[in-house]
Amino acid sequence: PPPPKKGKAPPPVTVGPRDVLVSSEPSYIPTEADVGYVLKVVCTPYRADGRVSASATVQSELPVALGPSEWPFEERAAQCRQSAADIRVVTYNILADAYCDSEWARENLYHYCAPGWLKRHYRHQLVVREVRDYQPDIVCMQEVEQRTF
Repeated sequence: PPPPKKGKAPPPVTVGPRDVLVSSEPSYIPTEADVGYVLKVVCTPYRADGRVSASATVQSELPVALGPSEWPFEERAAQCRQSAADIRVVTYNILADAYCDSEWARENLYHYCAPGWLKRHYRHQLVVREVRDYQPDIVCMQEVEQRTF
């Protein structure tokens, strides 16, 4: 069917019999209740003239896992948010998979890390949480691979 005209609500998100709608907000941070489940994201873009375009759906490859019990950056982020700076810039090296996704790297460079900690999906959830906590005006990232961007 053609997309709705300007001013019309987008079509409802299709929720299958095994799906549970957990949020309809523009962003969502998984909770402990999501651990063990995969997440499905439905994105409905709006055109400049207000019409709704076709929705796209993606599903996480791995189930949601627990993050660390302690977040060492939280204190730094709180201090940063309290500062009177006019602009906040955050720069972050997210570690490209090419540098940690080999047996040699796991044995020689990151031997102290549990293998699951080096998985892209695990690391990127932590990076997103940390960067969001700083509430930056500008974000600069290094080692961002095409599939990550």
